[in-house]
Amino acid sequence: RMWHNEPSAAGMSLNVGSARYTEKEDWLALRDVRPQLAGLPFFYIPYYGQEGYQDIPYEVYLNMGSKDRQGTYLRTTTLARQTPSLWVGALLDFYSKSGFLVGPYLKYDNAKDKQATTRWKGFFQAGYISDRGDLLADGFGRTPGRTRAFEYGEINGRTADGIQIAGQLFATSDPDFVRDFRPNLSDRTGTPQLNLEVTKPWNGGLLSANIVAKADNYQEVAQKLPEVRFDLTETALGDQGLRQRGFAALAYLNEQPAALASPTNAWSTARLDVYYDLARTFTAGDWLTWKPVVGIRATDWTSALNGLGNRSKVMGQVGFDVEGLATGSWDLVAKKWSINGMRHTVRPVLQYRYLPGAEQGYGELPMSDASVALSAFRELDLADRPDAASVNARQTARFGFRNTLATRDTENGTRDLLRFDVFTNWEQDAVTGTGNKSDVQAHLSLTPAPWVSIDTYQRLPNGGGPAYESLNSISFNSGDFWKASFGWYQLRQAEAANQLWVTGEIRLNSVYSGVLSVNYDAPTHQSIYQSIGLVQRIG
Repeated sequence: RMWHNEPSAAGMSLNVGSARYTEKEDWLALRDVRPQLAGLPFFYIPYYGQEGYQDIPYEVYLNMGSKDRQGTYLRTTTLARQTPSLWVGALLDFYSKSGFLVGPYLKYDNAKDKQATTRWKGFFQAGYISDRGDLLADGFGRTPGRTRAFEYGEINGRTADGIQIAGQLFATSDPDFVRDFRPNLSDRTGTPQLNLEVTKPWNGGLLSANIVAKADNYQEVAQKLPEVRFDLTETALGDQGLRQRGFAALAYLNEQPAALASPTNAWSTARLDVYYDLARTFTAGDWLTWKPVVGIRATDWTSALNGLGNRSKVMGQVGFDVEGLATGSWDLVAKKWSINGMRHTVRPVLQYRYLPGAEQGYGELPMSDASVALSAFRELDLADRPDAASVNARQTARFGFRNTLATRDTENGTRDLLRFDVFTNWEQDAVTGTGNKSDVQAHLSLTPAPWVSIDTYQRLPNGGGPAYESLNSISFNSGDFWKASFGWYQLRQAEAANQLWVTGEIRLNSVYSGVLSVNYDAPTHQSIYQSIGLVQRIG
């Protein structure tokens, strides 16, 4: 990219002594190469060669800095292309207090191979270190060993006849490894697990097999070893408007206790899970849609908890989904705010399910699905619940509405001036018969002009009181010159948190931009993160 650019006196460029291309061998050779920044050379390459004018066959990642417990560090990741599809490289880091981290890195992508009938894309990287630094107890109260490691990889494949393969491996020796040595992975990886799924279109549905395996020793994971499943996606049944869907799944489930002070009991079982439903959608003009649903789900476990034997659970489902629509339009023009006409749309939503049989097996059945987020509503429809054992509500309902006020202009197209969504759940416990109201979740966003936007999310307790969770931000954008945002986050459940952040970017010219980020923590009365930097665009 650098030698195809017009050199910039203030940017990065290549000073090449001589360049020669041999058409017969399709070989490009460069001699006396000096990469330079603002006219100053910072490296010297006597000779460089590659096949033709294709992409540079190397990828290099460098990161330098300092950390309290790991010391001054240099992180490097290097890949070299061996074939048009295969890249081979390594991770090599040095930490002045912790030592050397090493590991392999492989990448494969045959998208450019016109002869391939199966498209593959995947990578694998790993890092190992004998940590000489200070070792602190992790969130589980354990002190990691000196030998620490991580493995991370993904694979995706698709055959010509529609078979798809997808998998991910993420494993760490301790839960703090990524934080200490490779924090840039934190937004790409989740719970340490091995997942692999193969899916094939079959008889109007999807036939799949998947594996979920434990990849650490510090938490419980409900493993599928494996699960084979057929999903009948929603299809027409006859010509009277009826729709059908269903699934049948056979799995071997296993959960082993983690290496903690008070581990849960291990369990394993084979599970057969079958579901089928019928639905039909009725409409009243453009303003109302009503969809009644009736279905049944039967599940059998060969072993229940606490040494109990075979258990079965049969649940019915009767319910409906209702969605309304009301709109209004006005020829309002306000050029100062880039408003050219207004359209208001309100969509009330009501969903209800009655689930006879939900109380069966309460407290006896092993659950392969656990709620991990305070903020997320669980799936409402019985067909969408991943685990029949976790269904313990005889009745459940969800109510809310989506509210949108939009405009248009010749430069930005349609713009939402206001978007306001609010939803809440209600459940009746199948065992006690008591009704439970969920939190109220509300999301409001305002864009009164193209250069400013206001956004707020609130999770409010039913019955009033301060929000359990609040996330708010205000953003400004001048267009090509600068942008800035201010925000604050509060949490009053699980762990209290109250933080304020400021971010900004100013574009100095077509090459350089300055960036700033500050995060302030109110409970500790201190700034916990500050970053200032310079961004250079190449290409």
